[in-house]
Amino acid sequence: MRFLTWLIAIPVALIIIVFAISNRTPAIIDLSPLPFIINVPIWAIAVGAVLFGIIVGSSIKWMLDHRRRVVSISRARKLQSAQKQINLLQKKIEILEKSKSGTGKLFTKDTSSNISQ
Repeated sequence: MRFLTWLIAIPVALIIIVFAISNRTPAIIDLSPLPFIINVPIWAIAVGAVLFGIIVGSSIKWMLDHRRRVVSISRARKLQSAQKQINLLQKKIEILEKSKSGTGKLFTKDTSSNISQ
């Protein structure tokens, strides 16, 4: 998997480097209502736009996945609660089996007291 990552990342990085070198000329960005004029290389504008798109898209995806995360957390809590209950019941079964094997009369009624009356 790492090999595949490097196989994709290296050519993309080379393309970005070549693009940055070939587009070094400055572009003027005029922030119209404000009295600011910025000289920025064209490659910085392009890379900035791509990064802005990645950040905005990731943020929207994260917000839309909120419901799934809530459901997942709820199910994990229910699973953990059920697992605790299973462990408690298994301990109770072990205790009952030990006491049954020790006395042999755990689940039988004592009818001798009823006969003498």
